[in-house]
Amino acid sequence: MSVVLAAEHLTKTFVSLGRENYTAVDDVSFSVESGEKLGIIGESGSGKTTVIRSILGLLPSGGKVTKGDILFEGESLLQYSKKQWRELRGTQISMIFQDSMTSLNPTMRVGRQMCEGILRHQRVSRQEAQQISAELLGQVGLPNPELVAKRYPHTMSGGQRQR
Repeated sequence: MSVVLAAEHLTKTFVSLGRENYTAVDDVSFSVESGEKLGIIGESGSGKTTVIRSILGLLPSGGKVTKGDILFEGESLLQYSKKQWRELRGTQISMIFQDSMTSLNPTMRVGRQMCEGILRHQRVSRQEAQQISAELLGQVGLPNPELVAKRYPHTMSGGQRQR
């Protein structure tokens, strides 16, 4: 098997003006081969999300990988441009957020949010993206998917949002 994703001695530091730098992740290494799954567990605040955000290039302002490397299919992600990150995220690598309450924008309808991702990563019309959204909502067992797509997240139950 070949290594698909690897973190090598990853150290992530938050730089703040006028204060001491804070190391959120210190010397983390792992590799994931094709067909494998990796679970990252730890106490709240231990850096799990920070590791994943580093892998996805979604570091908050002031965040910087100060040591190590992240390899995806043998290529260093730390060398990627913003355009390369946009092309990679959502097509070849993505994150499923654990908190369904904060994953969806409460001011946007569910279908519109889904269409945004589809339109970014697939060459389809808006109408086709809406169809794909409804199909996906149906595939996860939500009744009346076309109507669900027109709803705001707060009108759905927690279980519906998790799907």
